[in-house]
Amino acid sequence: MTRQTSVHYGLIGGMAAIALALLYYLINVRGFITWGGWFSYLALAATMVMAAKAVRSQQEGYLTFREGLKVTFLVWVIGSALLSVFTYILYNVIDTGLADIQREVVTETMEKFMANADEETLDTITEAMEKEGFDLTLKKSVLAYAFSLIIPGFIIALIVSLILQRKRPQDLIREEETV
Repeated sequence: MTRQTSVHYGLIGGMAAIALALLYYLINVRGFITWGGWFSYLALAATMVMAAKAVRSQQEGYLTFREGLKVTFLVWVIGSALLSVFTYILYNVIDTGLADIQREVVTETMEKFMANADEETLDTITEAMEKEGFDLTLKKSVLAYAFSLIIPGFIIALIVSLILQRKRPQDLIREEETV
């Protein structure tokens, strides 16, 4: 039952995250590159809360931390996987020039942050960025997805699970007896 709820909300969260990303992309491409992902993560976080509340209501208002963590993290895993696939398609099929815009945005941002840095440091950073490239390859997509599972995914799942947990009275009594 909880796995089915997680899958359901993971799909909803993924689709909501994609819709927000697409909307942000259509409104402001440069904004999409700098802040768009964070808005999509908010959609995923919201569906994590909704999933945990749904499971808690299915269980007569109770949800252990462990149950909450399983539910919320699986929502993130599914939703962010959908978002990662969308992002890969966006960069490699829909708008192949997006990597060039990203290069411009990153270069401008680095120049602002490095305004007081010496020329040699700036050249070294620029060279490293150019060497790595801005294309969104399959390998980079998978690595970004894996990293997002930990930061912010698992951290948000921990927080949501801590906030929404409700222990059953018998569990509270057992805890008091062991202390």
